[in-house]
Amino acid sequence: MSAPVASPTPPTSGSLAAWAALVVVLPALTVAWLSRSIPPNPLLDVQWPVVGVEAADATDLPGPRSRRALREAEDHLVVTLGPGGAPRGYDLRITAGATEAALVDTTGRVLHRWTATRSSFGSPIAGSPWFGAFRAAVLRPDGGLYVLVDGVGLVAVDRAGTLEWARTRSIHDHLELLPNGHVRILAEELRQLFDVERTQIYPIEQVLEFDASGKEVGKLDLARAYSRAGLDWKPKKGAKDSSFGAVWLETAPDGTVGVALRRRGALAVLDPEHDTLHREERGAWGNTGPFTRSPDGGLTLLDSGPDQPIRVVTVDPAGNVVRALEVPLRWDVLAPGTLQRLPDGHLLVTGGNVLELDADGAVVWSVDSPDTPPLSLVQNRRYPDDCCAWLAEVAP
Repeated sequence: MSAPVASPTPPTSGSLAAWAALVVVLPALTVAWLSRSIPPNPLLDVQWPVVGVEAADATDLPGPRSRRALREAEDHLVVTLGPGGAPRGYDLRITAGATEAALVDTTGRVLHRWTATRSSFGSPIAGSPWFGAFRAAVLRPDGGLYVLVDGVGLVAVDRAGTLEWARTRSIHDHLELLPNGHVRILAEELRQLFDVERTQIYPIEQVLEFDASGKEVGKLDLARAYSRAGLDWKPKKGAKDSSFGAVWLETAPDGTVGVALRRRGALAVLDPEHDTLHREERGAWGNTGPFTRSPDGGLTLLDSGPDQPIRVVTVDPAGNVVRALEVPLRWDVLAPGTLQRLPDGHLLVTGGNVLELDADGAVVWSVDSPDTPPLSLVQNRRYPDDCCAWLAEVAP
């Protein structure tokens, strides 16, 4: 005679609750396990003591050079003037790896510095030797700065270098000051895409807007905008990064926001009011880099990348290439370079060294380093003569 078969025990409310908890907790544990190699940022919108230059530790600098060595290398920079002499205005300059920004005149004389110490940022993020370095900055009318700090996020400091606020975000290399005093930055958010790769976390680029108090007041999500437009944007299976590669943004007079997408070789034009993609532009360029619009709607961009000639490409409103000019930039792999259209129509381009080009593409002013290895400049943003009346109130 066979043994009796036990009837299955009906699940109790306790076992159902346990299974429900497991369903909720397991994905969270999976995300935590996958994210274990991404160290937490030591700053979570907390106090960040930014100090003046006199209190700065001379060896307190990420990367292979101390602050003292970088400043000595800055003293060696060679400024070459064209027939017209020194241009008018002041330049906000950032050196690769430096935890400071400097305001200089166009002969190279340092007028003011905003300086931070690396120890102010807490422990360096693993795998980030440039933790704490300034990536990009914009000058406010009152002499303060908005700064993108590697491994930290967006910070606001006054003219003395005192912290006003800090917002922890995973950042890219560009920001812009808006006419209303707000600041827009390129950032990214880590996200799982289960339909692409269940064991991979992808950085998805966003455009974030902050008001003068540091409150986030706007967000444009590239993935959402492309999805709404019905365009494929997801990375290929096995890829480690997003398919966008955002490196630059510029707000047009009509309020749309252009974003240069290096990996797509395209320019995304976004509508911030509806969080949608207005259009995507492609043209006769390889790597979509920093760009600027001309008043007639044309486009000038820096087409840069490893193992290729660096070009300044100008496109008319119809998309026809007007000029593709090779320029003698060293191009720094740590940053995509910068490009600025000056009021007189000249272009100011930075990529390791700095060049000012006239309407014919001739170099009329330049800054370069004669050292070996050369000092690398990642930003040189020009401001007009009347930008800095506050300098008279700052002790020399």
